[in-house]
Amino acid sequence: MIISPEVHKKIKLLNKIEYSSINEILTCLKAKDLSFKKDQIIYHINDSISNIGIILSGTVQISSIDFWGNCSILTELSMGDTFGEVYAIAQVNHIPVEVIATSDVSVLFIPTQNILNNDSSCSHKQIFIIHLLQEFTNKNLMLTKKIEHLSKRSIREKLNSYLSSEAIKNQSATFEIPYNRQELADYLSIDRSACSYELSKMKKEKLLNYHKNKFTILKSN
Repeated sequence: MIISPEVHKKIKLLNKIEYSSINEILTCLKAKDLSFKKDQIIYHINDSISNIGIILSGTVQISSIDFWGNCSILTELSMGDTFGEVYAIAQVNHIPVEVIATSDVSVLFIPTQNILNNDSSCSHKQIFIIHLLQEFTNKNLMLTKKIEHLSKRSIREKLNSYLSSEAIKNQSATFEIPYNRQELADYLSIDRSACSYELSKMKKEKLLNYHKNKFTILKSN
């Protein structure tokens, strides 16, 4: 298993570990990489997960789907992001989400049993676990932010909350979001038509401008 320095820099779970140690750690943990085509499902709802997934290239979307088939996008992930770690470590037998490749994607899988076992032959395991805990914390912060968006009462308030957070994250009034209109509506748990209508109203009121997934916030609401 060989990861280039360029990819290593973007892997949040590993980029604070010396590059010279990375391949030794991955060999010790018996990591393996697999490729998936766009729209291929990596994990189905009710699958069991025993690996932590690290995205080496491409993008992945995680969604929940209710009994009636309604989809709610939880997050969009890209190179360097991880997925499945909570379910794998908690040994959840039936995961409540679907993980799908939204482009051609390469994923590095690390078996959690090789992280949690008592084998002390891998001297770098402890530092990996420390960074894994930091990743858990970051994911929790992301979930808290989404709850903040969803807690808003009106569609406009939800859109404002989300777009404001993206502007702050990008440190610019102009930014791109990772969602098309349907995906944005799913992420915010609102109707697609209502989402598009409200965005159109905000554009006419000169509160913001947009083209596809590129937005510019013009003034406060």
